[in-house]
Amino acid sequence: MTGNPFIFNTWADQYVIYPIEVENFLYIQRITFFCENFVTENDNNLASNGDTIFIKDLEIYGLKTISAKNGDYSLSLSMPRGSTFKTLMSTEYLEIVGRLNNKNANISDSSMFYWFVEDNRITSTSEYYQYYGGAGWRYLKDKKNTPNLIVSGIENRAYENKYLCVGVYQDTVILKEYFTLYNDAARRQIEITSSLGVNFSFDQGTPKLTCLIDNKSENFESDSLNPLSDDHYRFIWSKTDEFGSSIVFNQTIEDIDNEIENIANDSSITNKGQLLLELKARKQALQGVNFEVGKN
Repeated sequence: MTGNPFIFNTWADQYVIYPIEVENFLYIQRITFFCENFVTENDNNLASNGDTIFIKDLEIYGLKTISAKNGDYSLSLSMPRGSTFKTLMSTEYLEIVGRLNNKNANISDSSMFYWFVEDNRITSTSEYYQYYGGAGWRYLKDKKNTPNLIVSGIENRAYENKYLCVGVYQDTVILKEYFTLYNDAARRQIEITSSLGVNFSFDQGTPKLTCLIDNKSENFESDSLNPLSDDHYRFIWSKTDEFGSSIVFNQTIEDIDNEIENIANDSSITNKGQLLLELKARKQALQGVNFEVGKN
């Protein structure tokens, strides 16, 4: 807290960030609170003011500087309101501030910032694909290409939400930095179980995978005061191959066949060949896999 403590009548969260010069930093010797101009036992104002200042829930965090460098250029991100949401409300928000430097000069106003959120459903043919992010990253086009990203709790409904910032200067300097936002309101214990274990023997067997939420395969919120039905939960399964590519199980083979037929009969589609090849590859990857879309 900074300023005069006597001007506050009710409890309020407050914070202050102390920057550290990393190159010359060795250690923190002492942290002292209210060390200047504060009421002491010998102060004449003690009787009139009284011992009425309280501190609770004191927390000290060490924040890592997030940065990416390329020669004299560097990209750094700061989070003045922290990186953790407490609710799923649209009224709670966090801000991420990007800064692109050339040596010590701030060139952010002359740069473009591209913001992405991890989404393994994104491919090169998706609407929100952008080549700076690539496959697996959804381009946040509506957030604009400014140094400031503002997101709300309702936009971060998972406990762990991974983002990517790409800073571009004059189309020649491209720097990337990844970061994660958390939401305590969405904290769940998630576990995947297999009916046949995790190792195949001689390529035999068809295991059934089940996603458990807080050790439950159904009635996930039965212990809550205001439980929601299981219909509020949607599960999206995916598989990552040895090359790092993701196959998302959000369409059945029948769904893909219908999409292939619709594309083949639509003369207005210009990149028909590319779309059909991608759909056929996706169909091939689903061979031998049975699942119900959205279920655990």
